Amino acid sequence: MAQSAEEEMIRLKQEANSVVLEEPEVEQAEGEEKKPGHWNFSVGTSYSYMKGYGSGMMFYTAPTYTLALNDRWALHGGVMASYYQGLNYMPMGESLIPASFSSLALFVSASYRMSDRLVLHGTGTKQLLAGPGTTVMGYPMDDLSLGATFRIGDNMTIGASVHMRNGPGYNGYNGYNGYNGYHTTPFRSPFYPSPFGW
Repeated sequence: MAQSAEEEMIRLKQEANSVVLEEPEVEQAEGEEKKPGHWNFSVGTSYSYMKGYGSGMMFYTAPTYTLALNDRWALHGGVMASYYQGLNYMPMGESLIPASFSSLALFVSASYRMSDRLVLHGTGTKQLLAGPGTTVMGYPMDDLSLGATFRIGDNMTIGASVHMRNGPGYNGYNGYNGYNGYHTTPFRSPFYPSPFGW
């Protein structure tokens, strides 16, 4: 079975975003007061192809503030801006996805480090803006995810997450795409990435 576009997007984002998995320890000067948290800035791009929809490029940026509560618990929050550009030319009105669109979302999350290798995490996302306006398919609006990430080695991690969405239609899509009846997965949308690669 071939790898889906959603699975490929997850893999690409995990490579580009190791915000929680590899938090650098900041050296402190003697007598300097310990800072309660730190900022990260993630920038990413990806290519996707979905049967019936075509291909496209997505670019995103996500400034994130992380606050370590103790050695195991951490809170994260930030903003994510993304831009999607379809690469297939289709005359206006013949595609369910516009040639390009942008979105802006807020997110908050918590992570619990079970061990040096296993991290449990939960994230809530609220989409604030999506342009240009609404399309035939609509956009996912709210997202709640729960998952786990396991570090196999220094350069390899594996993870799983379950996403629950609240928005127009099935996963923000109307389900039937008019081309072949293909239903997109309710668990992941390549147009709505996690800034953590979750």
